[in-house]
This record gives sequence, C-alpha cells and structure tokens, in this order.
Amino acid sequence: MELNIEAIGKQYKRGTWSLRDFTLTLEPGVVGLLGPNGAGKSTLMNIVATLLKPSEGRVLWNGSDDPNALRRDLGYLPQHFGVYPNLSAIEFLQYMAALKGISAKAAKTRIAELLHLVNLEDAARRPIGGYSGGMRQRVGIAQALLNDPKLLIVDEPTVGLDPAERVRFRNLIADLATDRIIILSTHIVSDVEATAHTIALINKGHLLSYNTPDALLATMQGRVWDLTVTRDDLPYFKEQYLVSHMNQRPEGIQLRIVHDEAPASHAQITHPTLEDAFLGYTA
Repeated sequence: MELNIEAIGKQYKRGTWSLRDFTLTLEPGVVGLLGPNGAGKSTLMNIVATLLKPSEGRVLWNGSDDPNALRRDLGYLPQHFGVYPNLSAIEFLQYMAALKGISAKAAKTRIAELLHLVNLEDAARRPIGGYSGGMRQRVGIAQALLNDPKLLIVDEPTVGLDPAERVRFRNLIADLATDRIIILSTHIVSDVEATAHTIALINKGHLLSYNTPDALLATMQGRVWDLTVTRDDLPYFKEQYLVSHMNQRPEGIQLRIVHDEAPASHAQITHPTLEDAFLGYTA
C-alpha cells in the first residue's frame, strides 16, 4: 500500500502558486501534515482526494494514476464538514452509505460498528443539530470510514474542539492507523505530536521537511535556548530573536528562543520540542 505525490503544483488565478514541486511517498501509518494557515495544506488534501486537479505533477495510488481507483479506497473528513441537522446520526450515515453505493444491508451492519467505534451509540437516534462539536466530528469520521478506506484524510479535525474532545479524537485516529494510511492535516502541533508516525512540514506551498518526530527534533538540538530577562529587555529579544514561549516568573520573564547561537551569555541550551521545530522551520 503506497501513496506517491509526485512534483505536485497548483496555480490559481493571477499566477499565484498554492503548491509547487511537492513530492512525498507515504506508507501505512499516520503522517502529520503540519504548517501554518495558508501553507497549502488544504489544497494538497483536495488534490489527493481527487476534488481538485493539480496544475502540474500527479498522484499515484498503488502505482496507478486512475482517480477512480483511489476514490474506492478513500475516506475523507474535510475541514468544513457539513451535516443535515434534522437527521439522526443513523439516518445521516444511511444517506452517506447510499451515496457511496453501499447496500442497505451492508450499511446497517457497518453503521452499527462505526457508531460503537466513535462512541455515539447512545446518541445515535438524536438529531445531529443538537450534537456538540466533538460529537459532530465523530459523525464525520464515521462517514469517512463507511467504505473501510485504506487511505484516510482528515483536514484540521480538532479546530474548535474542547481539550477532552481533542484527546478522544486523537486516540481514535491512533487506533485506526494500524492498517491504513492516514493523513492528518493541521496547524496544531500537539495533535501531530500525539498521533503521527512521521511529520511533513509545509510552508508557502513547499515541503520543508519529512521525517519522524525524533529525527525532526534531532535537527533542532543545540538551537533552543532558555533564559530569563527583565521586562525592560523583553522588547529587544522579541525583535531580534524567534521567541517560541514566554513565562512570567518572580525574577523576570523566562524566554524560550530558537536560534543557532546563544542569544545572551546567560542563556542555557534546552531540549527542543516539536513546537520549536515547527517555528524554526516555518518562521
């Protein structure tokens, strides 16, 4: 099972390129597509999901560039997932199963399995309009899994969810990753940190890095510094350096700075985090 993204580019009107020369090969597991807003993540997801045609390059699914072959194995949860609020979860999933060509008999069994998987059995007959944001997202992942896809794409799935719902969603994604390729597109570093086997860093339409979390952190060793400054000195450090974190302390303001060299004589090297790497690569 393999997804090849070969030199993909997408040009919009007025010559603007959302993606350019984007190449990536994916195998089973969770890949976190991490980048700031406007980096090109959603454009890439729409191209991989065959909803958008690239201006250049191609996408191969198990060696084939036939979009129908990919669609048969695809599950997709877009960033803005719409529902029919007056339908119950069961009714909505029955409707989506019919659109995907799944027989009523097979759909009944599959829907029961999925409602159990996403922990919505008790609310399955309630109108979706009364669901919380996290519950709607679980309906979304259930519809994406109706055809038991081998390629699952989830685009910004935890935006707007409370912390508890985000943890539930991450755990669900991790459980699903054993025998399929999952692309998790987000700008929330903690979501990637909790679930991804590999991380693709993207900014301004370009792939900056593709590596395991440990290998990505290794590239930041010796480049993250901890120091405490006075409030009067704070504007200088914020202007001159990439500050990834600030904490108010009794003795002053504790800064975490990403820089190749020590920003001050009293700065101490500290262990990098994925957030440091994200900022270091995309700043």
